[in-house]
Amino acid sequence: MNLQEAREIYGKRTSKLSEVVRQLNFAGIGIIWVFRVGEKSGGIPYSQFLLWPLGLLIVSATCDILHYAYGSAAWGIFHSLKEKELKHDGSKIFRAPRQINWPSNFFFWSKASSTVVAFALLIQYVAHNLALSAR
Repeated sequence: MNLQEAREIYGKRTSKLSEVVRQLNFAGIGIIWVFRVGEKSGGIPYSQFLLWPLGLLIVSATCDILHYAYGSAAWGIFHSLKEKELKHDGSKIFRAPRQINWPSNFFFWSKASSTVVAFALLIQYVAHNLALSAR
């Protein structure tokens, strides 16, 4: 394996994780909405506790947007500056500063961890209410 192959594997995995996180965010918001509108028809009751996972899912969605917006802007600006510096000579080799990806990495891991915590809270909420209803 070389660095290029490792980078491609990393890229595929992070792309897939972003896709799954986005789907889970929508699913989680939908679950909370079902609890809210179904509170009068029985089943698991709605609680203000659900605002915590809802807030985390909104944070995750916001980090998702910021992840891609920052990455697009930073790499677009970097490319433009290098293009001017190298006089449109695409054959020259250069290195990008490592720090250029730090904000993207922060937003990436923030969105993933926010979704995990939100679903942990949702699972806890459902398990607690199922245990109460079993009594």
